[in-house]
Amino acid sequence: MFSQRTPSPFQKRKSQDNELTYAERISVNQLTTLRSSVDEDLKSYSAMNIQGIGLSCRKLYDTLPNQLIQDIRQSGLQVSSLGWIGAFTGFNGHPRCQAVQEARQTIKLAARLGCRVVTVLSGPQAGHIASHARRLLVESLQTLLPLADSCGVDLALMPMHPKFEDQWSFLTTLAEVQAIIKQVGHRRLGLCFSTYHSCHESGLVDRLASLARDIKLVQVADWAREPRCANSRAMPGEGILRLPEMIQALEQAGYKGWYELDVWCRENWKRDQEEVLREGVNAMLELGTLLDVPS
Repeated sequence: MFSQRTPSPFQKRKSQDNELTYAERISVNQLTTLRSSVDEDLKSYSAMNIQGIGLSCRKLYDTLPNQLIQDIRQSGLQVSSLGWIGAFTGFNGHPRCQAVQEARQTIKLAARLGCRVVTVLSGPQAGHIASHARRLLVESLQTLLPLADSCGVDLALMPMHPKFEDQWSFLTTLAEVQAIIKQVGHRRLGLCFSTYHSCHESGLVDRLASLARDIKLVQVADWAREPRCANSRAMPGEGILRLPEMIQALEQAGYKGWYELDVWCRENWKRDQEEVLREGVNAMLELGTLLDVPS
């Protein structure tokens, strides 16, 4: 199914995470290549010699778990994240109990895939007062974390840009997520840092050193110079964000996890997906050349 992989700038991943360079920790989330199938993603990502793939449940509905596990193993890719779980506030008639049950299944699948991180979105406030929405989220996380711990899986809670709070997440700042992490107080709960969703926060680059200890995953996208719609992210280097400075700060602070390309862009979804993938991987590698760390 998969051709033998050729040497690349990434080389073979070393056994210990703390030995890996930036380039060896580059991954691509499947939603960057939304229009291609799971099978096509595995083939094209493997052919590009990247080390990781971020799996999206949105693409996995028609894929049997056992077949997916076999295909992942054959591809030689590691699963950087599986996402997302959440919506614990009962949005759109989706009961909290059902959301928790689906989250349990996702965590178990992540463990079978050898995936260490499951991303979490709170869901919108959905008519609740703020304190009740927060309580629903905290109680759901407390229910799920013992399972995550037994499976060796971290839950990475992500704030989203305020323009998405009515549909996706009532958490819109890193401080709000840090407060949840502190309240829950479980080693398996951390932060998913999105360069895109948190770009509106003041003093962001200077704050990353203090955030790094809580970060389980970094998702990378640029903010387009002229956004045309909500799903109009840009490839790294094509927008207005200080991405090299962000990554430099994270590396210097000791972050050792994945850097996952996560570019939602309607224009790109209309294009050839392998071409989009090549552009994205090259953009991520180019970021590495701008860092004052081994790349």
